[in-house]
Amino acid sequence: QEVKVAIRNSESRMANNVEIGFILSNKFIIEKMDYFSIYIEEQHQIVRYAEKEIHGDTLLLLNPLIVTPLDKGEFKTRTFVKAENIESTYRNVTLKVA
Repeated sequence: QEVKVAIRNSESRMANNVEIGFILSNKFIIEKMDYFSIYIEEQHQIVRYAEKEIHGDTLLLLNPLIVTPLDKGEFKTRTFVKAENIESTYRNVTLKVA
């Protein structure tokens, strides 16, 4: 499955050294790509996109994340956005695989 990834900088100022990430269960196979990094832990995988800067009032479309679920069910996922000059944001998302 292809997961589309986008980030909006709603601030009026530019965000520098931006990191966008997903903490996914190991119940997903993530297709490795050159445009993000993956750190694998015992029960989770952390996918990180990095952007040098995102201008204010801008929507940035990133390359998709391609995942293959290994099981059916509901999987709790956490996302994050971090940057030098903005407050870090975390969101909880539930992925439903039928």
